Amino acid sequence: MDKPSSVRDIVALWPSRLAFADAIGLAGKARVDKWIQVNSIPAPFLYPIFQAAMDAGIALAAEDVMRVVAADAGRANRGEAA
Repeated sequence: MDKPSSVRDIVALWPSRLAFADAIGLAGKARVDKWIQVNSIPAPFLYPIFQAAMDAGIALAAEDVMRVVAADAGRANRGEAA
């Protein structure tokens, strides 16, 4: 896969949305579905995502995730929809 450009791309590094949710300590995938819908990840979940990726041997660079998060923040600051 190319560098992730959306939350959907980040989550897709795992076998399923539920597997991603389980890996970061969430019960169920409802929150993950919402993050994908709004293309945003709350800051408190960034470290658990990096840790889960390392634990699973998934190549996920901090700069790639920060690019996705920063793009979302930029849209929000400009009043644009995600």
